[in-house]
Amino acid sequence: MAVSDAFFRLSEFQATHGSISATVTMLADGLDWTLSCVYGPQGDQEKLLFLNELRGLKYVVKPRWLILGDFNLITKAADKNNQNINNHLIGSFRSVLNHLQLKEMWLSVQKFTWSSAQENPVLTKIDHFFHSDGWDELFPMHTFKPSPLLARTMPCFSSKGILRCVGARLSSLKSPGFVYQTAKALKKWQRDTVGVLRTQIDIAKEKVKLRQRACLTGIRLGDINSKFFHAKVNGRRQENYIQTLHSNHGVAIMAEDKEQVLLSHLQEHLGIPTLWNSSLIWDNLEITSHDLSELDTPFDEDEIKDLANLRGDGASLINSANIIVLPKKADARVVGDYRPISLIHSLSKIFSKLLANRLALILPTLVSKCQCTFVQKRSIHDNFLHVQNLIKDLHHRNIPGLFLKLHISKAFDSVN
Repeated sequence: MAVSDAFFRLSEFQATHGSISATVTMLADGLDWTLSCVYGPQGDQEKLLFLNELRGLKYVVKPRWLILGDFNLITKAADKNNQNINNHLIGSFRSVLNHLQLKEMWLSVQKFTWSSAQENPVLTKIDHFFHSDGWDELFPMHTFKPSPLLARTMPCFSSKGILRCVGARLSSLKSPGFVYQTAKALKKWQRDTVGVLRTQIDIAKEKVKLRQRACLTGIRLGDINSKFFHAKVNGRRQENYIQTLHSNHGVAIMAEDKEQVLLSHLQEHLGIPTLWNSSLIWDNLEITSHDLSELDTPFDEDEIKDLANLRGDGASLINSANIIVLPKKADARVVGDYRPISLIHSLSKIFSKLLANRLALILPTLVSKCQCTFVQKRSIHDNFLHVQNLIKDLHHRNIPGLFLKLHISKAFDSVN
């Protein structure tokens, strides 16, 4: 166990047969927490003794606690790639974790941490990082990335969510006599029973934001400030945070490097306008022309509702958009594993929807019947029925045929 003496100090060492614990003090702010490193035994009986030993650590560690290492135990059946599982040990391990009130840190790179290195290897997840609620609140964004030689945490420090209550100063009434005394009594009653109205509104807005971040339903009064609730909020933020991005130039860890990798990838795939030296002679294609002049007619009041309530201070952002990326799979590592989503201005969305509604009325006449998706009253399942009926008809007539299923690249991966 070692730390950088420029940032941390170790003290209060305690050792058992399968673990070593120490108090870690952060020199910057003086906060301390307990770090425990473990190495579990191999035998089943020894593992049970090891679990009893872990139970005793609850009375010697601090509320902010991080315990990590090779436990030689799994917490669920999915942590092993075969059916040779000891359910009794799994239950005993989970019972100890519940007794210690520990949560497992999210593994962001791979599903398993150990391999038997055989032709048909046995893969297990026996290396774990567990932490208490207090440690989670101290480091709200964290993950660990094991490697064949080393497993370490990579904390990302950020400020903890704090409810800031802004008090509202009410102007005092200067009317004399009974009215003045009544107003003063009403203000005091409001402060004592209801509280300052503006402060209550600010707190309510903050609670709504936290509830949306946590995605928890059925929250009752008072549960908003529980440790479980804030731990859930931090857990979702931790899972959504992109720790690293792999590229041809290496691994991007810093925020600036990740931004550059994303920007280069999007610029490469979005492409640039291409100047065409030739074009199609549309008259020779014998395509029926359509009158689309109705698309250019001005918008009327029936189409636009509630536009009077829009604010004009964000009009400069209409021609801009924010691009976010969402993972396509659990173990996303490269930029191609993320799906770009463009977030445009709300005003642009309104006019885009209005134009889409107009176009939807004439879209069935513009798009061939072979195209079954993105057109109202058409379904992609119709194509499967047509192919199935065609195959049955050829089989019934004893006519040879060849069918090809083509996989077309998705449009959002390559747009030009």
